[in-house]
Amino acid sequence: MLPRPTATALAARTALTALLTGAVLASAPTSAHAETWKHRDATGDVVVFDFEDEADEDGTPAPANRTADIRSVSVRHAARAVRAVVRVRDLRRHDQVATVYLRGPGDRFGGVQLTRVAGRTHVDSFVEVEGTESRCTGARGHLRPGADRFVVVVPTDCLGRPAWVRVAVSYGVVAPDGLGVALDDGLRDGSRRDGGYGRTGWSPRIDVD
Repeated sequence: MLPRPTATALAARTALTALLTGAVLASAPTSAHAETWKHRDATGDVVVFDFEDEADEDGTPAPANRTADIRSVSVRHAARAVRAVVRVRDLRRHDQVATVYLRGPGDRFGGVQLTRVAGRTHVDSFVEVEGTESRCTGARGHLRPGADRFVVVVPTDCLGRPAWVRVAVSYGVVAPDGLGVALDDGLRDGSRRDGGYGRTGWSPRIDVD
């Protein structure tokens, strides 16, 4: 039987989910076109957040942190599904949260979050249309520690089979005490010139293949 998540670990998961969701909703996408899109992320751009510090909105840069460092992102937009493969420098078996968000034309927004707490992986998905949120049936994801990567697949039906999507990616490692997180945005190249880590990076438009 898998161990039950501790109260501290669950609290960290809730706080981290709120942090990641807020960061994505505050961001602004860019535009371009592709069918399969690849991005090599910067090294040493991890930021550490303290959940107990209410003033810690932007986090503290932690360039020496390699555990939470994303290395690359690859996204394939096919007719039936969007598949994202994210390579991490050291995907160990500790409490962690990996998230892939998607945006399509109009007001459709969705994503998949993989949360490992106390050795058990939870897969959560959602789609939001005009303020109404529901689950994305068929969305799936896997953490693959042996390959230092995580994979997320989202059926395009969830987003109304869009002609293009934009993708945002983040990966966080929860501190052992559950009171903080080391977080890397997979698409920001370590830049903080926009005023803080709260503005998550988005990919260009990725056309359907």
